[in-house]
Amino acid sequence: MINVINILNIADLEKGFGTTAAANNLNKYFTQVNLLKTFTIKPLYGKEPELLKAEYLNCNFTRSKNSFKQIFNQLRPDVVHFHGIWHLGMRLVNILSEINIPVVVSPHGMLQTFTLNHKYFRKYLFSLIIQREAMRKSSVIHVLNKEEEKFVEEYVGMNSSIRSKCVVISNGVDSIPPLPTNFNSRPIKFLFCGQIIQRKRLEFLIDAWKIADIHINAKLVIAGTGEDKYVQKLMKKIKNTLGVEYIGFVSGHERLKVIAESHFGVLSSAGEGQPLALLESLSCGRPCIATPECCLKSLQSENIGWVAESIDQFADAFKNAAKLSMEEYSIKSQLSVKYIQKNHSWINASTTLQNIYFSLAHKREQS
Repeated sequence: MINVINILNIADLEKGFGTTAAANNLNKYFTQVNLLKTFTIKPLYGKEPELLKAEYLNCNFTRSKNSFKQIFNQLRPDVVHFHGIWHLGMRLVNILSEINIPVVVSPHGMLQTFTLNHKYFRKYLFSLIIQREAMRKSSVIHVLNKEEEKFVEEYVGMNSSIRSKCVVISNGVDSIPPLPTNFNSRPIKFLFCGQIIQRKRLEFLIDAWKIADIHINAKLVIAGTGEDKYVQKLMKKIKNTLGVEYIGFVSGHERLKVIAESHFGVLSSAGEGQPLALLESLSCGRPCIATPECCLKSLQSENIGWVAESIDQFADAFKNAAKLSMEEYSIKSQLSVKYIQKNHSWINASTTLQNIYFSLAHKREQS
C-alpha cells in the first residue's frame, strides 16, 4: 500500500497567471498535508513564481525521448500532472504511456473557441501531430466545469471513453475573511484585475462603460499588466474615457487592498476556464459582472452578479449595479461569500485531486 506518492507537475509557466496560480495553490495544500512530494518541470525560459511550494527542475521540452526516460527513472513519479496545454511538454504523454505512468491533464480553459482560433494554423498542426492523441492517452482529464467538459469532448472527439476520463474539479480561492465596504461611499468602484491581453477584451469593457455613462458617481479601475503593444493601445483609450483609472500590476496584500476598496468585480473575457480574479472578488463579498465566456453562470442564478453577453447588456449591468440600494448590495455581498465557501475551496479541490492521484497510483502498483 502506497502512503506517500510522488507527483510530477509539468507546466509552461510563461503561459499565463491563472494556470500557474492554480498549480501553485494545489501544490501549497499538498505540501501542508505531507502526503505528496511534488516537483514541477518548467522550460528553461520560465520565470519561477515566489509562492510555489515545490522543487523546480529546469527542462527543455525539445530533449530526446531517451533523455526524458532518464529523468522519469530518476524522479520515479507515481503520477504526472500537466497544467495547461499548447506546450511541447504534451509530447511526453506518449513516453509516459510507454512506461506505464498515469497522466492527469488540466486544460485550464485553453480549449475555448477564442483560444483555439488564436494562431489557428499552428494549433491545428500541433493538435494533429501531438496534443489530441496525448489527451486521448491521458488517464484523467481535469475540467473546471461542465462547459469545459463539452469543449474537451468537441476537441478530442465525443465518445464514452473521453467522457469517462473527465472529472470536474472547480478552481478555488484561499480562505479570505469578507472585506468590509461602505456601499454608500462614492465613487462606486468597479474593478478589473488581471492580465491585459486581447483575450480579456478590455476595449469591450471600456465601450460598455462609456455607454453606461455613470462616471459622475462611479469609477472603473483597471489593475494588471500584459502585452506591451496592447497595453499602450489601451492607455490611449483609457485617457480618452471619463471615470477610468489604470493602476498597474498588483499582487499579494496590495491586491487584497485594491479588492477591499472596490464594490464590484468585472471581467469581459472572450474565454476563461474559471477566472480566479472574480472568485477572489466574490470571496471578499464583491458581486461581479462577467461575459458568458467566463463560465460563471451562477452569478445570475445565485443572485451574486450579472452575466452580460453584449456591450449594451454589460452597460446595463453597470447601471443596475450602481443603482442598488445598500440593502440590496448587502444581500448580494453576503450571498457571494457563502457561494464561494460552498463551491470554491482549495482544500476541497486539492482533496479531490489527491484522491485521484492515490487511486491512479494504486492501480499502477497493482498492474
